[in-house]
Amino acid sequence: MTKTQEMIQQNNELREQLNTENKTYYEEILIYMRLRDWLKDEEDIESKLLEILQDMISAQKDGISAKEYFGQEPKATADEILSNVPINWLDGLKILGLVFGISIFFSILSNLSADQYKINLLQLIVHSVTIGAGVIICLSILKKSTFEKEKTTTKLEILLFGATFVGVIGIFIASPYFISEAWTIVLPKEAALGMITLASVGVTWKVYSLPKGERLLWSGFLPIIWLFVLLAFLNYFPASSDWVQSSNGKVVVVTGVILGLIINYLIGFYAIKKMDVD
Repeated sequence: MTKTQEMIQQNNELREQLNTENKTYYEEILIYMRLRDWLKDEEDIESKLLEILQDMISAQKDGISAKEYFGQEPKATADEILSNVPINWLDGLKILGLVFGISIFFSILSNLSADQYKINLLQLIVHSVTIGAGVIICLSILKKSTFEKEKTTTKLEILLFGATFVGVIGIFIASPYFISEAWTIVLPKEAALGMITLASVGVTWKVYSLPKGERLLWSGFLPIIWLFVLLAFLNYFPASSDWVQSSNGKVVVVTGVILGLIINYLIGFYAIKKMDVD
């Protein structure tokens, strides 16, 4: 268990000492700060969250509420603390690696054929930027709604989240048609399978190492990634490759991809509205 994970566990245990009002106040700060910019140092944020919690527990024992101790506006308190959190370039690179790993699947498998695997470098960049932008928008929606008094889902949030999802998928579908083949590299099947396998393991490990709220949002990509890994291996073996390239196989594959995208949307939307503070 890392130092950050230990602090999160300690936070979960200590938070139970807060009364209902103070706990609500604190958890709004907690969620808001954990939805930090990607470059903010996660360990430093968890350390500051733990300090706030310990101060709040001490104040509560003295009969002082969280609002009296920290002020009426938890967002202002959180923003002030975040402004002093240093940038951690390594954390940013890890997130970029996660985005890049997810993009590899879409880039290779969107150019899949019976006898070879291809990857378009420009398409890979476009997919990476698209996924990153989509997740940033979703996190921004959640971050904006953290301190709203009414926690019900608004039509605008549904529209924004749905539009983001449709936009990301639309770019994935359209990109092979408007990006030049000059950027395409043909890969041996073994090399492509190795890249896909390493990327799937790396992405899965990184997703499950994230804080629970962020993990839930990113985990929406995992079902379709695992489906793509299965598809890649089916396409590798001659017996199953013929079926994958057949009309029936393509119908099953497309149906599976659509179901995976629907699951991705549902998990992502659930994460936006039900982010857990654990």
